[in-house]
Amino acid sequence: MSPPRQSWPTEAEKRFAGYLAELASDEEWNGAGSRSERRAALHALKRGLRADPGLAPETWRHVNGLLADDLDSVSVSAHYLVASLFATHQLSWEGERSKEPTNFGASFARLRDSGSGPTLENRFVGLLKCRWPALPAHLRRAVGLMRTRDMPILIDWAQLLHDLRQWQRRDKAVQREWARAYWREFAEKKPPLDVPAEIAAAEVEV
Repeated sequence: MSPPRQSWPTEAEKRFAGYLAELASDEEWNGAGSRSERRAALHALKRGLRADPGLAPETWRHVNGLLADDLDSVSVSAHYLVASLFATHQLSWEGERSKEPTNFGASFARLRDSGSGPTLENRFVGLLKCRWPALPAHLRRAVGLMRTRDMPILIDWAQLLHDLRQWQRRDKAVQREWARAYWREFAEKKPPLDVPAEIAAAEVEV
């Protein structure tokens, strides 16, 4: 099995995801405020999905103060988008990063394995192909599917934030890593390219 190749979140991205997790906590008080204040914040962040990321004024007070001054516009939008998506699906996947990928492709694979219909792969491919302006709508639909399962699918929010900030890379590194995670099980079952399939099959039968 080849080791995961995905690029991991920065400490700042992990802290942002940690702040979101605090908003969803059941504690009466924590660093993000009282329980009622946190619920109000999540409600405001959820309304951010009605506009382009970062353009809904009700979300500004909950995100602006957490952003570094030197962030580019895509990174700023990515923070707002992740915060609003989290507000709709407050479950976090915090896997052991050294053992398996936990990117959005891996979450999609879990959604597939939960018994989703045959159109799911088309949705995933459509997500990989979309450009930044269309990405929020695709992600909103995908997160909605993950939320409505009998056993909701976990999402690594720090990893998603990290990946969205790199979405427009010309080498499509993020999209490739999501694809690798989604089709990981299939790829691991394929014989090596330098071994004829019939020989590999015979070796399994021995």
